Amino acid sequence: MEKNYNLLIIDDFQISALGTKALLQSYTEFGNIFIAFSLYEALNILSENTIDIVLCDIFMPEQDGFYAIKYIKEHYPETKLMFLSISEDKEILLKSFAYRADGYQFKDVAKEELYHSICVLLKGKKYFNSKILDILFDEISHFADLFFNNKTLQTIERLEKSPNANSFKFNQFNDNVNPKFSNAELKAILTNREIDILTLVGKGLSTKEIANKLNVSTFTVSTHRKNINTKLNIQSLREMKIIAQELSKK
Repeated sequence: MEKNYNLLIIDDFQISALGTKALLQSYTEFGNIFIAFSLYEALNILSENTIDIVLCDIFMPEQDGFYAIKYIKEHYPETKLMFLSISEDKEILLKSFAYRADGYQFKDVAKEELYHSICVLLKGKKYFNSKILDILFDEISHFADLFFNNKTLQTIERLEKSPNANSFKFNQFNDNVNPKFSNAELKAILTNREIDILTLVGKGLSTKEIANKLNVSTFTVSTHRKNINTKLNIQSLREMKIIAQELSKK
């Protein structure tokens, strides 16, 4: 990148803001790096300068980062905003998607990753820390399940209106998912660790809760869950839970 880009860091913690600026100053493509310790200061800087990227904390005493992104998206649509936060709260992460943040990065990342995430935004793309997928795995699976179930209902309605409706086997869309495997078959197909994880899914535990219970990483749990889906040809989180609940009954 040859152009000099202007950055704005919004963070009420001075040490955090100054530290972020110090990390980025060594990159020559960043022309001016402004700091605002409050949203009031940030709005003044935005009104007087062309800002390419805003790195914004979420929790601040006046108005939170979501107020900032709403204002910036409305008044400075060409400016990209990435949240720079310590929060791993699911609600906060989902809210960042709802507010159409251009990115979400954690404050404890290495200098090179912070730089890389900013470069991705400058290319017109989105950047969300890869850890977020692990944190939101269950929520994303749930939304996907709702989406595809809704698609299924729409398909049923369309087929029922078809002149050849009687030729379709609607039991394939039945809400009652019958167990596909016996207890013995499941134990033959899955590893002991996969059985443990499947059982905990049936009890309603999230990926993070399973990771804590088994003392492994969320990435490890997510990987096992993907393997279970592949081995058992599971199409939704709901189907996985039904199979898991049947397993726990035996």
